[in-house]
Amino acid sequence: MAKDFENDSWEMFLKDMEGRKLYIWGAGYKGKEVIEKHASKWDIVGFVDNDASLKEFAGYTVYHPEDLKEDGDTYCILISPVHPEEIAEQVHEMGIRRYYSYFWMNRKEWALLLQKNMDEEKIESVKAILADEKSRLTMDRIVEKRRSCALDYTDIKEIGSEYFGHDFFMYSEDEVLIDAGGYDGDTIEDFAAFTENRYKRIYSFEPDKNTGELLKAKLYKYGDKVRFYPYGLWSETTTLPFCNDNQLDSSHIVNDDTASSRIQCVKLDDIIKNEVVTFIKMDIEGAEIPALYGAKNIILKDMPKLAICIYHKPEDLWEIPLLIQSWVPDYKFYVRHYGERFYGTILFATI
Repeated sequence: MAKDFENDSWEMFLKDMEGRKLYIWGAGYKGKEVIEKHASKWDIVGFVDNDASLKEFAGYTVYHPEDLKEDGDTYCILISPVHPEEIAEQVHEMGIRRYYSYFWMNRKEWALLLQKNMDEEKIESVKAILADEKSRLTMDRIVEKRRSCALDYTDIKEIGSEYFGHDFFMYSEDEVLIDAGGYDGDTIEDFAAFTENRYKRIYSFEPDKNTGELLKAKLYKYGDKVRFYPYGLWSETTTLPFCNDNQLDSSHIVNDDTASSRIQCVKLDDIIKNEVVTFIKMDIEGAEIPALYGAKNIILKDMPKLAICIYHKPEDLWEIPLLIQSWVPDYKFYVRHYGERFYGTILFATI
């Protein structure tokens, strides 16, 4: 069983590093950040990555797990991606015990970001429009955790289907789902299983080429009921800088100086014109508000069920509910949390 990163600290890491070499696990943008901030201070051998096609990154050799044949006591591993759990399991199974998470050792910085400039008045406005006591209690707990810089959210974590298994949603055989943030097709599989394949259509949007290929490989199972678009969603048709990380960090729109590519983004209202949309799910790494503006006509016309992630940016917790409520006052809103940490808060809306 992999270690609990919550007990780690920079002090422990630096002590373990004394007289040892260091490998950075994860040749992605967070790995590059480690190099930029710390390369001059540490004896970094290179990167480790599961992508066998990578040979060099940020001026360092990229090794692969099978290359680590030396005594594990002679080096440390610093896991760079934001979500280190899967890599930690792999490292632990390899018999390596000196490994740390860059994200978790910076957890105070992340937690402070979450609590910074919380708009108490708007949070109270959101609570006033929530449809049940459970949602209000969930909001209260999230605000408390942000104030105290807590990262353990297991006490409010829901079990079961993230998006679909809720008693406040009603379904028919004419469901048309917008899957914004298709990833590797997991939402398509979940929706098809939940509805027992009794739905009309799924439109899936995923701009990441790597995960998009995984998604496309599954489409044969659904015939013409699933349509895939290799685009991001935005408030207008445009191209935007994009970070396509090779690790567990989610790919997302970024500033030009950290971009690894550019992606085509589209306005949902321009793509779906002759279909009554019944459900919109959005998990698009901080692009939710621009994408909602790009879907405003659909939301006003069809008033679909909504499942929108509201945790990628601190202000999403209140800005997204209040934005949607200003468009469709008749929506009933619910909030649930599905992650063990701060990620995983979802806003649901239904008529």
